Amino acid sequence: MNSADVRSRAHSLTRSLALDRSPQDCDRGPHHQLGDSLHRRDARWNLPGRNYVQSFGGGLVDVFFIDTNPFISEYRNSEWNPWNKNILTAEDWRESLETLDRRLSESDAPVKLVVGHHPTRSNGDHGPNLDLVEHLEPVLNAHSVAAYFSGHDHDLEHLKTEDMRFHQVVSGAGSDCTRGFHATESSVWQYPWSGFATVTAETKGDKGEGQPVVTVRFFTLDHGSEQPAYQFQVS
Repeated sequence: MNSADVRSRAHSLTRSLALDRSPQDCDRGPHHQLGDSLHRRDARWNLPGRNYVQSFGGGLVDVFFIDTNPFISEYRNSEWNPWNKNILTAEDWRESLETLDRRLSESDAPVKLVVGHHPTRSNGDHGPNLDLVEHLEPVLNAHSVAAYFSGHDHDLEHLKTEDMRFHQVVSGAGSDCTRGFHATESSVWQYPWSGFATVTAETKGDKGEGQPVVTVRFFTLDHGSEQPAYQFQVS
C-alpha cells in the first residue's frame, strides 16, 4: 500500500469521527484528547467522554465506547501510574461496567457494537487480558453484542470462540508492527504487519429498514487498498 493508496482511501473519511481514546494514541496524553483543543483544530474529532454511545442508521446500529484502562489491575499497581496523576485508572471500573450494562439494556438497536482500547482475547505481544475476560466479556455476552473492537496489540486479528459469543476484532496495526504473534488460539484470521480495518453497515430495501448487515474488512500492507485481504460479517 503506497502513500497514494492511503490518501485515496483516507479521502473518504470526511464524516464526523466517532473516536474513543482507545485505538488512538496521542503524545500529549489522555487529558489532551478529552479536552476541546483537538476539536477546535479539526471538527471531526469528537470525544464526549471516557464512556459514551453513538447511534447510526437511524438507530439500527448503536456503538458503545468504553475506557478499558481502569479495568487493568497492572496499571493500578504500576510505578508510572501515580506519576501520571492516576489518569488511566482515575475512574472506577465497576461504575463504567454498570453504565455499559445499563446502556446496552436500554438499547433497541438490532446491532450493538462495543469499542475499547484493550482486547479481551489476543494472540499478539500483549496477549489476552484476564481482567476483561472476567469482567467485560460476561456483559458483552449477556447483551448479544455483535462485535468488540480494540487496538493495543500492534496487529490485525479476528478471534471467535464458543464461550465468546461476540467477534473480537483487533485493529492496532498503525505503527511498530514487528512484534508478531505468540499463539493462534481462537484465531479466525490474523496478520502481523501494517494495515487497518473498516466497518460498514448496509440495509436491504429502498427505505433502509430491517436488520442491517455489518461487515468488517481488513486492508493490509501487502494486499493493497482496492480489495480487502480478509472480511467477514458480524450480523
